[in-house]
Parts: sequence; structure tokens; C-alpha cells
Amino acid sequence: MLEDLVMKTILLKFRWIAAIGLVLFALQSHAVNISDVRVWNSPDKTRIVFDVSEPVKYKLFALKSPDRVVIDVANAELSGGLPGRDKLGNRVKRIRTGKHENSLRFVLDLKTKVRNKHFTLKPNDIYGNRLVVDLFPASKTSKKKIQRSSNDKFVVVIDPGHGGEDPGAVGARKTLEKHVVLKISKMLKKELNSVPGIRAELTRTGDYYIPLRRRTRIATDMDADLFVSIHADAFTRRSASGISVFALSERGATSERARVLANKENASDVVAGENLSHRDHDVAEILTGLSFAGKIERSISLGAMTRTRLSRVGKLHGHGVEQAGFVVLKAPSIPSILIEVGFISNPKEEKSLNTRSYQAKIAKEIKTGIVQYAKKYPWGQDKWRTAWSQ
Repeated sequence: MLEDLVMKTILLKFRWIAAIGLVLFALQSHAVNISDVRVWNSPDKTRIVFDVSEPVKYKLFALKSPDRVVIDVANAELSGGLPGRDKLGNRVKRIRTGKHENSLRFVLDLKTKVRNKHFTLKPNDIYGNRLVVDLFPASKTSKKKIQRSSNDKFVVVIDPGHGGEDPGAVGARKTLEKHVVLKISKMLKKELNSVPGIRAELTRTGDYYIPLRRRTRIATDMDADLFVSIHADAFTRRSASGISVFALSERGATSERARVLANKENASDVVAGENLSHRDHDVAEILTGLSFAGKIERSISLGAMTRTRLSRVGKLHGHGVEQAGFVVLKAPSIPSILIEVGFISNPKEEKSLNTRSYQAKIAKEIKTGIVQYAKKYPWGQDKWRTAWSQ
């Protein structure tokens, strides 16, 4: 009788142990998988992105002496590698990892003091779940708007679309729009800076993302004369081809394609995981009266000149300069255009867009269109702005 009781007790214990083992196994098998850790560096911040298999629970805190940021991701495992020191930029010295209780701990050893912002992102058409950590300089610096005279150089701000977390359109051979447009933009900057009296600047100089509103603020802070955003188009039908030019619209899109394209380009902030808490003010709240009318008129004029020049490079798509509500073109009082240099989804155009000679042709013709515009209208900010505001 006693032996039977002992045996029952032992069997019961084994069952409990087995049950606990099954629970632990289930927890391990459902651990969050971190498949990659990516780093994007820009002048304003360093962004670290953790690609996770599902929504995560995590804790983040900062430590001093030495300065570091610690991220504990609950019930997680790392299947991918960590970025090398050559990818970390000027704020992070190294990233190391190890187990801490029931969490996977990441330690960011810092080169300098930083402020941090962190959040998670839900899946979209390009990425799955993500944990994002942004590192900013410890002290905020306020940039003053440059005060210019009418005798200063003619300033053109060139905006390479997308970048960083936002690759833009993807070609049939996996060419990324963000890389192609950056190369063309750098060539365009060099072309324009070779023209006496013109100074060209880029909104981004590397593979990082800048929010759409920030791009227009860069142009405004520089008191730019023109703003030119460079992109490459894509469509589900691979036969779609040609170069197109767009300007801002006051009363909605001039075509269904322009409306769809503007919606796609305006979604870049969502893809890149930028803060979308700001309200996108109506165009009329930003640009009013004759100033707005003058901006649109000048933008269309610039677009027409540039489009004519680009017809020498390849086929044009659409009819004339189309218009839509592109957020990136809403820089107050600055004539602005968006150029789609071709369809990266078209295998033939994708191949051309990957060649340096074709990129150089595009840059040269855009430059010629800008120079024609600058020669047609009075040279300098104050001169032409007062001319159409009176």
C-alpha cells in the first residue's frame, strides 16, 4: 500500500516536470526572433532598427560613465548578425549583446552624449514588425534662416527622394530607387555648381531618410530659389515607361496618375517610420494669395523647361507638367518640381538608369533646364519675389 502511494507520488512529480518542460519548450519555440539589426546615420540622428518577428515587449534606459543605452527585449533571440563598427557612424562606438534574465540585452556603447527616442512599428508593404531607437545630439541646435541679398548666388536645393528605411521603388532586377536618385542628384549638384552664379545643395548626401517636411525646411532655411526633387517611378505593368515632371496643385490632381503618385510619395514618412503626429496643413494654410499663385506659375514654367530638355534623353510620359498635392513640394514661396526620371519597374529603363552615362545625361539636361529658367527670370531672390507679389 505504501509502495503504491510512493509510486503514484513519483509519477505525479514526473508529470509535473514534464508539463513544466513542455511549457518552457513552448515559450522557447515562440521566442521573438530578431532577424536583423540595421543602422542609418544622418547629420541629425542615428537610427537603429531591429527587425522582429512579432510585436515585442522591451525596456530601454540610459547609463553614464561610460555613456551607453541599454535595450532589453523580452523573450527574444538573435538570428542575424550585428552591424560592424564601420556602419555605426559618429555616435555609436559598438553594439554588444547578451542574455539578461528572460531578456536579450543590447548595449549601445556611445561615442558622445545623446538623447534618445524609441518606438515600435507595425508591418507595412516593405517591412515586418520593427523596434526603432533614434539617437540625437544631446543638445538641440537651432538653425537660423540664412539672410540673403539679391546679389547672392542663385541657390538650388536638390532633393534625392527616399533613403534609409525607405528604399522607394524596387526594379525588376532589384535596383533601389533611393540609390539611383542619389547618384543622379550628386551629378546634378556638380553640374550646377560648375555654372557661374549658381550654388546647389543636397537635402541628403548619403543613405538615410529625411522626413518630407524636413526636406522643405532645408530649402526654406537656405532661402533657396528653386527646389528640385528627384525620383524614379514604378508600375505593376512593366511596359510603363518614360520621364515625367510634376508641380504642386492648389485644387487637386490634374490626372488620376498624378493623384496616385502623390499619395505614394506622401506615404514615404510612413514607410520610414517617421513621427506622423504633426497635422498636414492644407496647402492654402501654408501658401496664400499672390505668393502661392506665383509659386505655382513659376514651378510649372520650370517644369516645362526641364521636361523639354529631358525629351533629349528618352521618352516622356504623360502630357505636359502634371500637378498634384505632393507634400515635398510645399516649400513656402519656393518654385518646386518633382521629376520622375523613368520607370525603374521597366527592365529596359532600369538597365539604363543603372549606367553612369545615362545618369549623367539626365543630370546635364536638368541642369540646362534650370539655367534656362534662371536666365528667363530676374536673377536673385528679392528681385523675382517682389516682381510677382505686387
